[in-house]
This record gives sequence, C-alpha cells and structure tokens, in this order.
Amino acid sequence: MFALMMYIFDGLKDCTPQMLGSIIGPMVILIVVGVAGMAVLCFVSAKILKIPFLLAFATALTALYGFPPNAIITENTCNALAETPEEKEYLMSKMFPPMIVGGFTTVTITSVIIAKRICQNVLIVKAISSTKSGTRSVPLFCRIKCWLGS
Repeated sequence: MFALMMYIFDGLKDCTPQMLGSIIGPMVILIVVGVAGMAVLCFVSAKILKIPFLLAFATALTALYGFPPNAIITENTCNALAETPEEKEYLMSKMFPPMIVGGFTTVTITSVIIAKRICQNVLIVKAISSTKSGTRSVPLFCRIKCWLGS
C-alpha cells in the first residue's frame, strides 16, 4: 500500500493547481455515481439476504476506506450509541463482524487486482526486452501469464 501511495504521489509532483481543479468535477461525479450504485445494489442484496439496508450499505461503504478505518469507525459508533456495557457488546456483536469482513475483502481484492496488473506490465516489458536481446524467456512469461489468469 505504501508503494502504491508513493507511486501516486510521484505522479502528482508535476501537477499544477489548474490541473487539479480541472479534475475535481469528474472526481465528484465518479464518487457520487459509485455511492449511488452501491446504494442500489445494497438495497437489492439486503432484500435477498434479509438484512437491514443500513447495515448492508455501511458494509459496502467499507470499499471506500477499507481496513483498519472501518474497525475504528465501528468501535467509535458503538461507544457513542451504547449507554451500558451490555448495549455496547450487543452493538459490537451485530455490527463489527460484517464491517471487518467487508474491510478485509475490499482491501484483499483490490490488492490482488493491483498486483496482477503490475505483474502483467512487468512481465510484458521483460518479455519484449528479452526477445529483442535474443534470449528466450517468452515461454516462462506465457506460463506465468496463464497462472495469473489472463
């Protein structure tokens, strides 16, 4: 994750305020459309799974912030809403498991997708450069590419 953030921040070093200002609109639209899509799918999945819509939506929103912020937000919410230790324990037992699973799942799936793309790009460059230099590593590239699933 740290390496990914460094890659993103490295790309921002050449940005001007005008460039950042020009992408604010599309970024806001993308977030609004994404959250609206989450809400629609959560409504449908909450009906199918027979769970409260708000719990389904809160679990889906973990895709925006992942783990560990979802654990911190859930624990603070339970602390703020509960008046007794029994209430806090009840809220934690109902809210914490889905939020943690949602956070782990989104972080894990995103990491696998990003790692797959990075590996594909590295292997493609390696295969092209080794073919140009006369060495033959293309069969290894094909085996690894098949193993990655594409």
